[in-house]
Amino acid sequence: MSDPYATPTSELRDLGEGKDLPPSAVDRTRQMFFATVSLGAGGYLAVVLLRVVIPGVVAALHGAFSWDLVVYALLLLLPALLLLKGALEFVAPGVLASLWRRG
Repeated sequence: MSDPYATPTSELRDLGEGKDLPPSAVDRTRQMFFATVSLGAGGYLAVVLLRVVIPGVVAALHGAFSWDLVVYALLLLLPALLLLKGALEFVAPGVLASLWRRG
């Protein structure tokens, strides 16, 4: 006797392949995720600029140049720039496409 509550394997396979959501919802979810990542990377970049880069430039202009500060700033900036670049590669096409459809 078969179990009346059992899920057919075809339904399980469809759920595993992401067929339970329409493609537009999946694209929107992906765009929102990368928009959140880019926003976080932008905030991190702003903090690094305010706390490390700008004071370092001011100190260098006043004659207190330090290579340690330059290396430190580059090490802090690199992850933020990579996150921002990666996120914008995924977000920008979706934003441009939605603006194109509205216009």
